[in-house]
Amino acid sequence: LEKKGFKELIKEAEEGIRLLSDHKPLRFRLAKIEVLVGSVKINLPPMLISIYALFAEEKIKYCREKKRDLCLECNECYLKVADLSDRKTLQRIKSFYASLYGEESMRLYDERWNLYYKKGGLPQDTIRQYISKINRAIREYVSDYELYEIRGVRQYGATRYGLKVDKTRIEMI
Repeated sequence: LEKKGFKELIKEAEEGIRLLSDHKPLRFRLAKIEVLVGSVKINLPPMLISIYALFAEEKIKYCREKKRDLCLECNECYLKVADLSDRKTLQRIKSFYASLYGEESMRLYDERWNLYYKKGGLPQDTIRQYISKINRAIREYVSDYELYEIRGVRQYGATRYGLKVDKTRIEMI
């Protein structure tokens, strides 16, 4: 255990129990172009689904604290905006977008994707706008939205973004 006081350990344990007891699953049904929290569908356009799915994938596939069974207050998988706006991340977003509509439909958007690629990725301001739009939609549809929002955590002079929802409660179908 990290050097934590008794009160901090109790608080973390209580938070873990709360998260597990009333934590609805976050489901991405990419073939159906759907995002659900429990049984509630969140209406998002495909680009926003792709970006939201990127954050979910980061949480479940690229967890840096694999020894932890639960995420609790861990935010090691959170990304800086600069990381979100590079070419590698653009390819990941494009891959999610293609899984929503198929490779054939991607040809319609190739010019736009190529333009972003030439610029080095999505502009940082655009990413922040997309995060705000995703969060606005989540607040509109989900009562306990704070678990499912993309949240920012200020750390080491830069804000990092990620999902609070526990990695065990995310499903990519």
